[in-house]
Amino acid sequence: MFESEKSLSKSLVRHWKLIALISAPLLLGAATAAENSDGRFTRLSLSGEGYSEQVAEFVSVNAATMTWSRSASSAMTDNAQGMSRLQARLEQMGVAKADFRTSDFSFQKARDPDEHDGQPAEGFAVRHRLSIVIRDADKAGKIMDAMVSAGVQDLSVNRSWGYADHIDAAALQSARALAIKDAMTKANDYAVALGMKVRRVVSVEDRSAYASDRPKPAMSFAADTASTPIQTRPQAVLASVGVEFELEK
Repeated sequence: MFESEKSLSKSLVRHWKLIALISAPLLLGAATAAENSDGRFTRLSLSGEGYSEQVAEFVSVNAATMTWSRSASSAMTDNAQGMSRLQARLEQMGVAKADFRTSDFSFQKARDPDEHDGQPAEGFAVRHRLSIVIRDADKAGKIMDAMVSAGVQDLSVNRSWGYADHIDAAALQSARALAIKDAMTKANDYAVALGMKVRRVVSVEDRSAYASDRPKPAMSFAADTASTPIQTRPQAVLASVGVEFELEK
């Protein structure tokens, strides 16, 4: 009989423990619901945006030497000499050899492009184009002027100039901080309008972050005015967050 009572007692203990485990979440949910239903508190969900900027890291340029001669060998030799002068000038201006390479080369029969008497002479034309990366964007104008002085006849700036394939960590951190500040400012504005005040931040959602060629509000441009002006406009970095606040009376 004693063993039977002992077994029954253990069964009852297990039963009450199971009830306690099941009831705990329900009781917690009821407490949370009671808090949320308290008329003193109001939930407010807002978005915040922050703008920062990252500066141009490089300028990508195409430069070509073009020569013509009645003789094929002379056209090739003249172009090779011109290209050697250009490459030497680039190195003098601080451009590393690893930052320029041949992107296009052509040799073909052609008429003298400088003949204007209506009877252009037949000969050969050589065109050698370099793709150049200028690591110091502030010196781009001066380096381009130097390339023209070295004999370049065709020069252009690539649309891909400016930025690495990632968002700068410092720029992103600044944009995120400003996004939170923006959300806080909005929350305080709404609280004042409702005759309440911000009690606490309930949750924060990291929504998006990206870089754009569109300038941020009131963004200024930078240009090298001492030489050919190459505008290296900073790239805008935008961060967006969602924040839920709790207001109180």
